[in-house]
Amino acid sequence: MDKKIMFKQLDQTGRDLCQQFQLGYEAQANNTLTDFLDLLILFIEEKKLSENKELNDLFTIMLSAQQRHDVLFLSDIISYVLLPKLANIP
Repeated sequence: MDKKIMFKQLDQTGRDLCQQFQLGYEAQANNTLTDFLDLLILFIEEKKLSENKELNDLFTIMLSAQQRHDVLFLSDIISYVLLPKLANIP
């Protein structure tokens, strides 16, 4: 899969996910979260980012937010931190 297309798909799925969380569409958001994580894993593997400490720290924060069921915080992290950071990776 082309890297630019893959990021565009990851970005759009992430934005859809955040909107679903913000609107309270929990069941739909949970399904989209699975799709988003699958795309995120592919992106990380493709870019060889599994050892990136900054991203790993961010994923720890995201996991903590999900465990607390703080979907608005998780949405903010994805929208304002994760996706912009991934967009700037060559």
